[in-house]
Amino acid sequence: MVAQQAILANGFVSKMEFNLNSMDSGTSEKPSHQVDYYLVLDKNRQLLLNDLLGKQITLKFSGEIKCQNCHKSIKKSYQQGYCYVCATRLARCDLCIVNPHTCHYHLGTCREPSWGEKNCFIPYIIYLANSSGVKVGVSRESNLLNRWVDQGAIQGLAIIKTTSRYQAGLIEFALAKFIQDKTNWRKMLSFNVALIDLCAVREQLLGDCNTEIQTIIKKLPPNNIEIISNLSKKDIVTINYPYINSDSYDINPGEKQPIRSLSKLIKPQLESSIQDQLIAIKGQYLLFKNGVLNLRNFSGYYLEVGM
Repeated sequence: MVAQQAILANGFVSKMEFNLNSMDSGTSEKPSHQVDYYLVLDKNRQLLLNDLLGKQITLKFSGEIKCQNCHKSIKKSYQQGYCYVCATRLARCDLCIVNPHTCHYHLGTCREPSWGEKNCFIPYIIYLANSSGVKVGVSRESNLLNRWVDQGAIQGLAIIKTTSRYQAGLIEFALAKFIQDKTNWRKMLSFNVALIDLCAVREQLLGDCNTEIQTIIKKLPPNNIEIISNLSKKDIVTINYPYINSDSYDINPGEKQPIRSLSKLIKPQLESSIQDQLIAIKGQYLLFKNGVLNLRNFSGYYLEVGM
């Protein structure tokens, strides 16, 4: 007789949420943070995923999908959880969200001007992060730590402040000519990323880009861009992600055993499932013994979790 699985949670998926717990290093260094991940279903935190590490769990997708904005049933999702209509109408789904230097609010063509005023004309940070190696990025000042966790960064350092997303995008675009602005997700998930002296990288980068940065500053109103000064190693934030130690798997498989994505197992409008041992969580990825799943890609999908 087959034992019936216990249902732990069910509902429509949103990106994972988390709490950051400070860990005192016992030194003058800035404390690091430990991440506690929560599965969010029907817009509510339903499950502390850290408690499931090392356990055999089942993720069962019913095939049903709903738009995260208008909540209509859809056959396919766009832009991580939206119907086609919302994906083409919402400002949060526009290309300028990925490339902020292409903001077109000043041209009068913003999809949602009121949304743009609330979300883009607020303090932003240009930062350096170490996820699959050092990269540059931008974030709302109020969301900086969350941004680093979403990217699976093990270190982060704020280097420049601006008064809008567009201004931050201009600086990021200039810096990206000298340093990468993308994350290699496979390398990030290997848990084998070396620590980097981000302060030294900052000094080198600002020196290389000084002419470009000063040109941007001169074109903007006074005091719109602040280069953060007097930074030291104590300003570098470190982040630790939950995983279990085991001889039965290798979270650093290397090039000969590339990390396998399980995303293709999940088919829209078809019931599909994954049953495996959960061994780690990083960024928006669940790492299983036999592969990984970017849960954010399935925002709006109906999910049942069991064990």
